[in-house]
Amino acid sequence: MQNKQIFSIFKDFLENKNLTLSDELNNLYLKTYKNLKIDLQDEALLETISKEDRLELLEKISAKINVDDINNQKIIDIFFHEITDSIDYIYNLIISKQLGG
Repeated sequence: MQNKQIFSIFKDFLENKNLTLSDELNNLYLKTYKNLKIDLQDEALLETISKEDRLELLEKISAKINVDDINNQKIIDIFFHEITDSIDYIYNLIISKQLGG
């Protein structure tokens, strides 16, 4: 399983929120990643985003998570929702450019 880019974003998010990567959180991350069937091409798309876009993605995720009243499953759900939305957005940009839009 190749998930370096997404896991790197996840670790940055945890660091920004002063959260620790517990065994439970790590296991939920791995399970969700596998279930979503994110592939190498999806990972590669996220490698292409600029530093500013990466920071914006981290801010979007962080804004939706209040660490005082959140559980690990909710963290994972929100994180992967934003990741998959970002991947879809990048794909749509590529398609629109190919179609001349």
